[in-house]
Amino acid sequence: MRTLRLAVSAVFTSALVFGANAAWAADWKLVEVSGTVRVAAPGRVAQPAAVNQLVPVGANITTAAGGRASLSNGAQKIVLGANSRMTVAPEAGPGMTRIVQDLGSILFQVDKQPAKHFRVDTPLLAAIVKGTTFTVNVGPMADTVHVAEGLVEVRPSNGGAGSDVAAGATATVSRDAPGQVAKTTPTAQAAPEAAGKVEPLNYAAVSDGLVQAAPTAQMAAAPPLQASAPTAAPAETGAAPATSSGAGALTRLAEIEASGVIGILASTHYSTMGYVTRAADLAEETAPAIAARMKAEAVDVALVIPV
Repeated sequence: MRTLRLAVSAVFTSALVFGANAAWAADWKLVEVSGTVRVAAPGRVAQPAAVNQLVPVGANITTAAGGRASLSNGAQKIVLGANSRMTVAPEAGPGMTRIVQDLGSILFQVDKQPAKHFRVDTPLLAAIVKGTTFTVNVGPMADTVHVAEGLVEVRPSNGGAGSDVAAGATATVSRDAPGQVAKTTPTAQAAPEAAGKVEPLNYAAVSDGLVQAAPTAQMAAAPPLQASAPTAAPAETGAAPATSSGAGALTRLAEIEASGVIGILASTHYSTMGYVTRAADLAEETAPAIAARMKAEAVDVALVIPV
């Protein structure tokens, strides 16, 4: 009983410190920190962030170039990419968690509930959800919301008409038209017309430097390989890849992420054997396992790079 009483006392003290709004909401805690990340609690100077650090209401988190941070309150997760900043704001009404984002790209994974209970405010828009996965990007000319799954209501901050944005679609509110929500959705590509001649593909241009030349077949003799089941080895971002091509790709992607061209580089990357004799295992076991892990990380685009 003594242990229980001490625990209850600690919770009560926390409620007194952080105020009524925090008393009813689960604490946000940093679960991942890499690169330069700083946390500024209300009334205090910004300090380097640390894993397992609590983030109270009113605190803001800032990541520098190459920085990354993830925080969770048990039911929801937020992932900040490089050059991003957000504030844990007081609740916007009973049961409405509110985050204010004024810089960069941030991924939100929100638990599903019957009513809308999570809100992200940027300088140009508000994204309000019942439960979904989406990314918000605050840029110099426009703020955008890309929905990975579920449905997000997007409203202009100046009071214009809102719009529901479904999975796969992107909503944009620009500084030139701050009262309008523009939506774009993926469209099916038309079948290419028959042509007598196909121009060679400029690999460097279409991959933004990731691939410098067209892959060539390796005709050199190689020792025979034993048949084995295909394997997929996940590698955390920042780990040294086994090949120079993989290292170059990850380095270039990190640069693109830091520049803000893409949102967030996934934490996990995958490598498979190039010589596969049991294709059924690859198609029925390995590929679905990789796809499931990518979905869990809310991956939007996957690059397949020959090494």
